[in-house]
Amino acid sequence: MQQHPSLLLLFAIGLLVGFFPIVPYGIVSGLFGFLYGWFAGGLLSLLCSTLASLLMYGLVKLTISPHTPESQQSVHPFMQQLQRHAFMAIVFARMLPIVPSQLINITCSIARIPWRIFLLATLIGKLPVMFLFSSVGSQFISHPGRTLLITGLYLLLMIILYRVYVKYQSRRNLD
Repeated sequence: MQQHPSLLLLFAIGLLVGFFPIVPYGIVSGLFGFLYGWFAGGLLSLLCSTLASLLMYGLVKLTISPHTPESQQSVHPFMQQLQRHAFMAIVFARMLPIVPSQLINITCSIARIPWRIFLLATLIGKLPVMFLFSSVGSQFISHPGRTLLITGLYLLLMIILYRVYVKYQSRRNLD
């Protein structure tokens, strides 16, 4: 029988790394997948990273956001787009592992995105990424070919979703 580190200890580490990016979170998620399998590792990754995001969002909302003048929150075109298309912007940003989670958390809090939209979009956006990294971790040693296949399929999914979104936006702009 294989010995695993304490689940509570790993949860604390996952939460800590989600809040303070000591290492890329994909490594933590891959480790969870390696230790607990793709499904349990993916769930643990999703729970830890989402909770860390929600805590940071709340902390910024309580400390920094109240001191940001409303005039500065929507001056920049990026902030205007974020406020107008918050849900989809958060989902897509979360699905791109190169976008730092902390940047998303802080920006959404300063832009005063409602926490329910933030939470739901965060869960939906993080879901495929956390399970991808967890799957890679669970099969990295035993099936390296599958790891490449899973990663390639994820990249294909991202391209398809992006194209659908662009097509949707162009149709919406015509109306």
